[in-house]
Amino acid sequence: MAAVVSSVGPLGPDVSQPDEDYLQAEEPELVKESLTFKDVAIDFTLEEWRLMDPTQRDLHKDVMLENYSNLVSLGLAVSKPDMISHLEDGKGPWVIVREISRAPYPETKGGCCD
Repeated sequence: MAAVVSSVGPLGPDVSQPDEDYLQAEEPELVKESLTFKDVAIDFTLEEWRLMDPTQRDLHKDVMLENYSNLVSLGLAVSKPDMISHLEDGKGPWVIVREISRAPYPETKGGCCD
């Protein structure tokens, strides 16, 4: 069982007040480099994304949008990353631009060498 002890009287003669310089917080060092969205973004491969359940995807979306919002509020976001636009539109964090053909040399129609 813990006991709470408090003092109502003045400090005794052998106890001194803390030095005022000691009470003042040290000023933090200035940031030397700007933080970017890439510094705080969490990227997943397409395979990793497909293995995530909807709750995990929602959590990722919420965290990425909050990170971006924090950077904007600090004036550190220059432009909106594609990932943020895709998440805001309800899509995954990236878009597949094109599918890669599995054939080493796709057949050509009407080419010179039929």
